[in-house]
Amino acid sequence: MLNRLSETKLFTLGNMKYDYTTGLSKINFQDYYIPEDFYIDKIKAFKGFKYPLMSEIIDAITNHKIIPVDFAQANSKNCKNQDMRLVTKWPTFIYNMEIMNEKGEIVILMDLSSKGKYSINPTTKELFYYSIDDTILVAMCTAAYISYKLSNKPDLANNPELFDLISDAYALIMDKVFSPMLSTNSITDASKIHLLCYTFCAQVMFGIDKDLAIKYAKKSKFVTDKNGVMDSCFYYNTDVNIIDNCDYKTVFPIDNFCKLICKEFSYITENICNPGKLVKQFDDWFNRNATFTLEHSKSFITMLVFAKYGIDIFNNFRLKNFLSMSSSDIVKDLASIVK
Repeated sequence: MLNRLSETKLFTLGNMKYDYTTGLSKINFQDYYIPEDFYIDKIKAFKGFKYPLMSEIIDAITNHKIIPVDFAQANSKNCKNQDMRLVTKWPTFIYNMEIMNEKGEIVILMDLSSKGKYSINPTTKELFYYSIDDTILVAMCTAAYISYKLSNKPDLANNPELFDLISDAYALIMDKVFSPMLSTNSITDASKIHLLCYTFCAQVMFGIDKDLAIKYAKKSKFVTDKNGVMDSCFYYNTDVNIIDNCDYKTVFPIDNFCKLICKEFSYITENICNPGKLVKQFDDWFNRNATFTLEHSKSFITMLVFAKYGIDIFNNFRLKNFLSMSSSDIVKDLASIVK
């Protein structure tokens, strides 16, 4: 099963400070629904676009399984709280929120506020149109649809095609995050960090058990020194598990992962590699919008989709350079899995 945002260290710390749950409980989300006639023509025009999942996305939005919202601007001037994020301190870099509809089904509130805005009649102050670039809308809808399918079909997390695709992409990106810490001349260390990051993603984000995660990690073409890894990798050769003793209140997988890295590489100390330093390093590479993608499955997948479509929300230039090393088309492969 894919991990939840509430199971991540960074979101938990934010919730302890701002109490998102209480704040959101006072919000009428319908105040932030973008009126359907403001966007429906754009959505129906997707039929002519040569991108994956277009017909599925159209159906999901027209049937209100995915609901476009703008959390930065209420849909009526009479609403007391015009900016939901300002009132609740809800992070601006969460693009898809899961809620239950009146039928008890999971639906996705797709927040377009980072890239879209209302047009307002200067005389009446009434909203009359929602402006957003078509390509950006396609990317945000694609990420929302994938989140919708993964939320409603949790067994997909057990699909090796899915967790192998995403875990290898995660490890490829994390290779670059860790590269300043590693010995530059060691092929074994480079292979080992890829295996460890792959395994972290598979275990923590997808709920895959350690042995299976390592089995698939070893197959990665980026683990070039497989014999060296099997001979020297502490995590591979012991029963230590990064998810052991995690209470998701004081101890999180990211804490154990950082300690594991320090154990694996004697020249890396906890002063260099700890959750705070790792988050900062990650933010430096991909900017603050990527913060939750370090730990959260659906946020990471959303980042991959945005990068593929060239949406300038994360550090797209770096992401595309790293992912170009992989031979796969992330969105096309994801589409074939979740369709």
